[in-house]
Amino acid sequence: MHGYQWFGHNRNNIHKRAKCGSGGVGVLVRNDFADQFSIEIVESSKDGIMWIRFTEKNCVQNCFYVCVVYLPPENSTRAVNAQEFFDNIIGDIYTIPNENMFYLCGDWNSRCGDMLDYIPGVDSLPERNVVDFKCNTYGSIFCDFLSDISCCILNGRNTIQNDFTYVSTRGSSVVDYCIVPYEKLQNFEKFSVSRASTLVDTVNGIGKYDLKGIVPDHSMLSWEMSLDFLVTEITRENTKQSVKTRYDTQNIPQDFLLNSEAICDLNKLILDLENSNKSQVDLDQMYCEFVKVVKSEMSSKLSCKTYITDGFNNKRRRCKKPWWNEELTVLWNCVCSAEKIWIKATCNKSTLRHNYVQKRKHFDKACQRAKRQYWYSMQDELKNLEDNPKEFWRKIGKIGVGNNRQSIPMEVKMEDNSICTDPKIVLDKWKCDFSNMLNSGNLYETTEKDVNSCIITDDILDSEITNEEVVKILKLSKAGKSPGCDEIPMEMYKNQTAINALTQVFNICYNTGMIPELWSRGIITPIPKSSTSDPRDPMSYRGITLAPTSYKLYCGVLNSRLTVKLDDLNFIHDEQNGFRSNRNTIDHLSTITTIIETRKMCKMSTFAAFIDFKKAYDTVNRFLLFCKLESIGISSKMLNALKSLYHKVQSCVKVNGNLTQWFDVQCGLKQGCVLSPILFNIFINNLVNEVKSLNVGIPIEEEKICILLYADDIVLLAENESDLQMLLNVLHMWCHTNDISVNLSKSKIIHFRPPSFPRSIYTFMLGNDNIEIVIQYTYLGLHLTEFFKL
Repeated sequence: MHGYQWFGHNRNNIHKRAKCGSGGVGVLVRNDFADQFSIEIVESSKDGIMWIRFTEKNCVQNCFYVCVVYLPPENSTRAVNAQEFFDNIIGDIYTIPNENMFYLCGDWNSRCGDMLDYIPGVDSLPERNVVDFKCNTYGSIFCDFLSDISCCILNGRNTIQNDFTYVSTRGSSVVDYCIVPYEKLQNFEKFSVSRASTLVDTVNGIGKYDLKGIVPDHSMLSWEMSLDFLVTEITRENTKQSVKTRYDTQNIPQDFLLNSEAICDLNKLILDLENSNKSQVDLDQMYCEFVKVVKSEMSSKLSCKTYITDGFNNKRRRCKKPWWNEELTVLWNCVCSAEKIWIKATCNKSTLRHNYVQKRKHFDKACQRAKRQYWYSMQDELKNLEDNPKEFWRKIGKIGVGNNRQSIPMEVKMEDNSICTDPKIVLDKWKCDFSNMLNSGNLYETTEKDVNSCIITDDILDSEITNEEVVKILKLSKAGKSPGCDEIPMEMYKNQTAINALTQVFNICYNTGMIPELWSRGIITPIPKSSTSDPRDPMSYRGITLAPTSYKLYCGVLNSRLTVKLDDLNFIHDEQNGFRSNRNTIDHLSTITTIIETRKMCKMSTFAAFIDFKKAYDTVNRFLLFCKLESIGISSKMLNALKSLYHKVQSCVKVNGNLTQWFDVQCGLKQGCVLSPILFNIFINNLVNEVKSLNVGIPIEEEKICILLYADDIVLLAENESDLQMLLNVLHMWCHTNDISVNLSKSKIIHFRPPSFPRSIYTFMLGNDNIEIVIQYTYLGLHLTEFFKL
């Protein structure tokens, strides 16, 4: 065929009555692809099975394998032993070097219907879109074969068009498949089945030629495959390796930080800082030395493991599977030993290869058995946790999404939809996308006039931070959490020496209105928003920011003091239930459902506007926030401490162990900071004042309820259309004044009413934008409908 090269293997034995040779398997490779890869048939000794290796010419370590198969139909004159056929393929797969990509495709003549090609609950795979529900004898053998080799059917997964693969006058079926490894399923996408008749009509035009009788009855299968190839040495020269040390924080010795040398070093650092000018440079230097002392103690007294990753040329660390056991370890060691003996041998290689394959088969069978036993035990455990919801969902998290987070591909999709694998460009793309997202709010340039002129004092807020306050926050802190850029876990501070030192550091920070520069830095760890989103798009991930644990403790102390102050002032309105002690979503849901149900029984309507802010926390105007804090009488000392946290906020994104360059975050509240919820409650609090000043809403005894808030989730309530429009007008003005935007696509209105009442035709406006009236809405997890049917 013009523009292609043929690589094939003909059937070995030709029938004595055959007029010419027929049968076999082969691959057509496009010339431009062949220019980039060296192509070699590596195995073709068995009829109907051919393995081809593609090796990149510029980097011989980069290669992948393709197996083309033809399994003759059962009961045909060419029928073979299916079990032996599949065993031959298994043996071939075992000889593929670890981490090399491969896939198998061809006519398997196996109809497996909706049979599972994986172990449910253990192998986490998306469901297959099945079009052929019939099965044959080969089908069950085929599915067992797939489980044995940890592969799955691509047909019906990551699909843009699925269909029968065999279509003739005798019927239709699915017998042609593409088979891919479980762990590489995300590398295969846009799977499509195109019938031969459709292809012919597309090329020749419908009815242009009479091709009846020569159109193939098998369909064309197509898909896209992305390759996780190593970056060449030239590209990797400028890429820094990331070294990560993980300490055993479960076994901290009793004398940690209690030796005289460590105590003396820490005391000297604090004393030197107190006797200095207490400049930013002095504080940064002291904290860096403080970190060195703690990390030196960690290195000398804690066991640890060091991992070196560059994200490109690093063998993936295999996380220990939950179903793994000691028997599998022994079997796997035997497999590895047999493989080394076979590879290094200079004679009897065929016998040694057979021995290796048999041991690998034995190991794989044991794996399948262990997986199933694990799944059954997990079912029993979950059943026994019916009365313990907290532990139940923790266990679900371990065996579900949390146990199957995919690694981030070291490639990105550019604006022109091209794919880039250059490490520098990849990391820069991550940096730019997250920087743009986190700096999407309005920036405010501080001037001299912005500095508060009057000094506000408060004996309680301004008092020295005590050891007891630090210990209280430490007790509330969760163990096992990832540390920030100083790499010191929270567990390291749970001793008296560290507590004493931290308390002194906190007081220096609180009194000077400064914090160490390291505290201003947060490392963003991307988490996929959805399993169906493009993993090469940085905006398909939400970021979790890792901050230094000492910073978290300091913020915890400030948060505790600020909460007590606001409670004393009775400042936060009762309408706000978000992130407040002894309050939860149930309170609001109970209030709104009671209002709607009561009014419905009285044949009255209730109008509710569900408002969603656009990136509420990320776009908070910090200057306005600090003005509001000052206006409610927060002491100058506390205010300066809060301002210091936002003086110079910097972030970077961690992608497969590699950090992007640092970038400034100049607006919004800090993601993941314990202070952010209470600061947002302060910021939004005066909205309640403004809407309540209208004196509209749902009358409850002597009050009128017109607004409910759970953090940034808002509901406006009114008896009629005009009252709700008044509330929306006030909301619009407040958003304009406070630089907050409403997400109109997620903000909706419901007219709750008895079924006999017609739905309102009123056009509700938020500024110049219309807010849609809908028949249903999910508020705080509760599905609400216009006729209030829960």
